[in-house]
Amino acid sequence: MSTQRETVIVSIIITVFCLCGISFFTPAKVSTGTVYSAVTLNNGNTLYGRLSGLGNSYPVLQDVFTLERKADAEGHESFVLTPRLNEWHAPKSTIINARHIVLVEPVAAYSRLGKLISRRSP
Repeated sequence: MSTQRETVIVSIIITVFCLCGISFFTPAKVSTGTVYSAVTLNNGNTLYGRLSGLGNSYPVLQDVFTLERKADAEGHESFVLTPRLNEWHAPKSTIINARHIVLVEPVAAYSRLGKLISRRSP
């Protein structure tokens, strides 16, 4: 009887540890709370787009933009929002290895960047 009871107790303990381990290793569903996000990579590049799968090993950016610095003849700098669809390979999405993400920030719809993106988005 005592052996049966110990077996049941050990089984319960193992089950609890397994369930805790599953919830510990399940990726959290994370969201910036905005439609567009700024994703800064460890190479210094920042991509802007609709981010999904944040918290997974390979999140996906869709409707991706970059900001390019332009200077006129007088040396005045400005930034131009460029859709990655205009690049030679016209990517519709970008899959990112999460280990290369340094920072993710929301892009507010009312911000200058948010307004530029909303004018350029389909």
